[in-house]
Amino acid sequence: MFRQCFIADVDANAIVYDLEDQDIISDGDLKEVTRTPSRVEQNQFLHHCLKRKATKDTLVQVCDIMIGCRGNSRMNQVGKEMKIALETGRCCL
Repeated sequence: MFRQCFIADVDANAIVYDLEDQDIISDGDLKEVTRTPSRVEQNQFLHHCLKRKATKDTLVQVCDIMIGCRGNSRMNQVGKEMKIALETGRCCL
Protein backbone atom coordinates (compact mmCIF):
# COMPACT_ATOMS: atom_id res chain seq x y z
CA MET A 1 0.00 0.00 0.00
CA PHE A 2 2.83 2.42 0.82
CA ARG A 3 5.64 0.98 -1.28
CA GLN A 4 5.90 3.83 -3.79
CA CYS A 5 5.69 6.55 -1.14
CA PHE A 6 8.21 4.71 1.03
CA ILE A 7 10.72 4.38 -1.82
CA ALA A 8 10.24 7.98 -2.97
CA ASP A 9 10.18 9.80 0.36
CA VAL A 10 12.02 7.81 3.04
CA ASP A 11 15.68 8.40 3.83
CA ALA A 12 16.82 4.91 4.81
CA ASN A 13 20.26 6.18 5.80
CA ALA A 14 18.70 8.57 8.32
CA ILE A 15 16.76 5.86 10.18
CA VAL A 16 18.64 2.60 9.60
CA TYR A 17 20.81 2.88 12.74
CA ASP A 18 17.74 3.43 14.92
CA LEU A 19 16.04 0.45 13.30
CA GLU A 20 19.05 -1.76 13.99
CA ASP A 21 19.38 -0.41 17.54
CA GLN A 22 15.76 -1.38 18.26
CA ASP A 23 16.28 -4.85 16.70
CA ILE A 24 13.85 -4.18 13.88
CA ILE A 25 16.47 -5.01 11.26
CA SER A 26 19.66 -7.03 11.55
CA ASP A 27 23.24 -5.82 11.47
CA GLY A 28 23.56 -7.42 8.03
CA ASP A 29 20.58 -5.43 6.79
CA LEU A 30 22.10 -2.24 8.19
CA LYS A 31 25.37 -2.96 6.37
CA GLU A 32 23.53 -3.65 3.12
CA VAL A 33 21.64 -0.36 3.30
CA THR A 34 24.71 1.70 4.18
CA ARG A 35 26.84 0.03 1.48
CA THR A 36 24.30 0.68 -1.26
CA PRO A 37 25.17 3.96 -3.00
CA SER A 38 21.74 4.69 -4.49
CA ARG A 39 19.11 6.24 -2.20
CA VAL A 40 16.33 4.57 -4.19
CA GLU A 41 17.99 1.15 -3.87
CA GLN A 42 18.53 1.72 -0.13
CA ASN A 43 14.82 2.44 0.28
CA GLN A 44 13.85 -0.54 -1.87
CA PHE A 45 16.02 -2.86 0.19
CA LEU A 46 14.76 -1.46 3.50
CA HIS A 47 11.14 -1.76 2.34
CA HIS A 48 11.79 -5.37 1.33
CA CYS A 49 13.37 -6.13 4.74
CA LEU A 50 10.47 -4.61 6.63
CA LYS A 51 7.93 -6.40 4.49
CA ARG A 52 9.63 -9.74 5.20
CA LYS A 53 10.44 -9.33 8.88
CA ALA A 54 8.24 -6.70 10.51
CA THR A 55 5.20 -7.24 12.66
CA LYS A 56 2.45 -4.70 13.15
CA ASP A 57 4.10 -3.57 16.40
CA THR A 58 7.52 -3.16 14.83
CA LEU A 59 6.01 -1.28 11.89
CA VAL A 60 4.44 1.15 14.35
CA GLN A 61 7.94 1.60 15.83
CA VAL A 62 9.29 2.25 12.32
CA CYS A 63 6.59 4.87 11.81
CA ASP A 64 7.51 6.57 15.09
CA ILE A 65 11.15 6.67 14.03
CA MET A 66 10.19 8.14 10.65
CA ILE A 67 7.92 10.73 12.30
CA GLY A 68 10.63 11.71 14.79
CA CYS A 69 13.38 12.17 12.22
CA ARG A 70 14.16 15.86 11.80
CA GLY A 71 14.73 17.51 8.47
CA ASN A 72 12.58 15.34 6.22
CA SER A 73 8.96 16.45 6.27
CA ARG A 74 8.02 14.08 3.44
CA MET A 75 9.30 11.07 5.38
CA ASN A 76 7.55 12.38 8.51
CA GLN A 77 4.28 12.51 6.56
CA VAL A 78 4.70 8.97 5.18
CA GLY A 79 5.34 7.77 8.74
CA LYS A 80 2.18 9.48 10.01
CA GLU A 81 0.04 8.08 7.19
CA MET A 82 1.42 4.57 7.64
CA LYS A 83 0.84 4.68 11.40
CA ILE A 84 -2.77 5.82 10.98
CA ALA A 85 -3.36 3.06 8.42
CA LEU A 86 -1.87 0.45 10.76
CA GLU A 87 -3.85 1.65 13.77
CA THR A 88 -7.14 1.83 11.91
CA GLY A 89 -6.70 -1.51 10.18
CA ARG A 90 -6.54 -0.04 6.67
CA CYS A 91 -3.04 -1.42 6.30
CA CYS A 92 -2.15 -4.96 7.25
CA LEU A 93 0.80 -7.30 6.83
